[in-house]
Amino acid sequence: MFDRDMITIDGHENAFMGVTNTPKKGYLAVYSTSQIIENLMREDLMDFEQAEEFVHKNIATKYYGDKTPLLLDIVPDCFWK
Repeated sequence: MFDRDMITIDGHENAFMGVTNTPKKGYLAVYSTSQIIENLMREDLMDFEQAEEFVHKNIATKYYGDKTPLLLDIVPDCFWK
């Protein structure tokens, strides 16, 4: 069902949320940005700002080809009110 070429983010299995299927790239892994930040804070003893900066500089902006995983930011309901 899923592409065998799908790229995953090692060490953040608990942040895996699922997959999305795109017309041109096929299946892409989707990860929770906030869970990755929590992982870095817990496992690497980073504070929130350090972890957030690390994610944006070293994970979210990296391109590994057409199968690069996607990061999902959950927007709270209060944002829309």
